[in-house]
Amino acid sequence: MGRLVKCVWLEALCVTLVASQCPSAAEDGGLIFDGRWGGCQKRLQGGGAISKDVYLYGRFESRFRAINCSGVVVSFFLYKRKSEEDDNEWQEIDIEVLGKDEAYHFQSNIIGGEAGNRIFSQQLHGSPDEKSFAEKYHTFAIDWTPDYVKWLIDGNEIRYVSSADKSVRIPSKPMEVQQSVWAVHPYIEDWGGSFDERCLPGKAEFDWVRVSSYEHDTRQFIPLYEEDFSESGRLLESWEGGDWVLLESSFLLSRSDFRKTAVEQNDGRLTIALMHSDVTTLPDPYGQIFCHERSIRYQPSPDGELTVPRTHPVLGHLDYPSFPISSPTDCQRTCQAHPQCRHFSFTEPHECKIFSHVEDAKVRHPNGTSGPRYCVRWCLAEERDLSFLSRGGTLWSNDADTLTQWMEHSNR
Repeated sequence: MGRLVKCVWLEALCVTLVASQCPSAAEDGGLIFDGRWGGCQKRLQGGGAISKDVYLYGRFESRFRAINCSGVVVSFFLYKRKSEEDDNEWQEIDIEVLGKDEAYHFQSNIIGGEAGNRIFSQQLHGSPDEKSFAEKYHTFAIDWTPDYVKWLIDGNEIRYVSSADKSVRIPSKPMEVQQSVWAVHPYIEDWGGSFDERCLPGKAEFDWVRVSSYEHDTRQFIPLYEEDFSESGRLLESWEGGDWVLLESSFLLSRSDFRKTAVEQNDGRLTIALMHSDVTTLPDPYGQIFCHERSIRYQPSPDGELTVPRTHPVLGHLDYPSFPISSPTDCQRTCQAHPQCRHFSFTEPHECKIFSHVEDAKVRHPNGTSGPRYCVRWCLAEERDLSFLSRGGTLWSNDADTLTQWMEHSNR
């Protein structure tokens, strides 16, 4: 016999998670519950790859075909690691092909400054052959030297920025190479276009990536590295000696998460897909809500505690959380602003800690409040013990028999 109970996070093993209701599209571009994580995840997943090596100056080329889909961005860019942290200088050079308007445009960017006070130099460019960048392959290149940055398509110069231009800060620190596919958040649809879900699944195809070093004395570019994504290629990080790391993260202004499952290496090409997330979801008939655990503080797993962000890399200084952080809600929003955060703990009056992973054991504290990245609605209780549904500190089920049993109870 089933019965409804007040939902208490993991305090009763008779509770089985059968449903969820996550924040609306206005919160994060649309979220759904993932039973494997025990929390809300983005409805879409894209992917990306980052070079393990970093480079100081050079020519960086990629031959790829983009995605003709409004609201989708295919990127090839250089990025200084940990630029997003508050006290670090931001350094980045981008090529971003926008899927809106039939993928006819790309944007060139140089980004400098600090996380909360970034300096942008950006221009929008049309396709040189007046055809969609999704119709055929083009070779995109970034020439980065101490004296200038140049963007090229198929060997033709599209934009040139000199170090003499005092409105621009040319990056001067080693940067990694990245390539990615993501969908724009509703906040920035004026820039990236209204997302068109009818395009899914969509795939960008990368034919090769080349890196050349820059010789200061001769001012020449010398071939250094090439990845052709053939069977002999070394892209995937699981391969011994792999040269690239596949992304497992997200950021606030993307309505998609980066997932390794979206990246494949086939037939001499790297494909990065944008598709629906492969999560386990169940219907929510009761709408009961869980969010904060009172008088509880979570304990981080080894290396599980994260640095609290005080600014957002794109939005700058956040209106929320206000600083000093003064409520569990502010602390939870701080967690939402960090791409790896899954849990938070707030201790009155102003201590906020955020975590990527936490231990199952919790500590009682009279002034503590803890919870997940997003509020989740659940649940149904059974008279029998369903502790076998517990997985890694959350309760979940994607078992068909369990779902059938729950549906029978819900119809009584």
